[in-house]
Amino acid sequence: VVPTATKLRLIEALHEAGLPEIEVASFVPPKLVPQMADAATVTRHAATLPGLHVAVLVPNLRGAEAAVAAGAHKITLTLSASEAHSNANLRRTRAEQMEEARQ
Repeated sequence: VVPTATKLRLIEALHEAGLPEIEVASFVPPKLVPQMADAATVTRHAATLPGLHVAVLVPNLRGAEAAVAAGAHKITLTLSASEAHSNANLRRTRAEQMEEARQ
């Protein structure tokens, strides 16, 4: 697990290097992916950097709502090409995930 302070320094360095957009976090359940338990903190900090377009990854509506609350500018929702991948990684069918995207 990368410490939050290290993540923030890395994002700041990338911003200082001139990157206009950085995907800074994934709003996934911390119980399943403890490495992303600080997603809101990291996103909030990144959103304070002038001119940085802050992108995040979300698996569902709940993650999207948390990302918006944290100040994300761009949200990428995971969609799988196959049923097997969708069920293994999102624990829902592709049709269920498409419905989640509509919400």
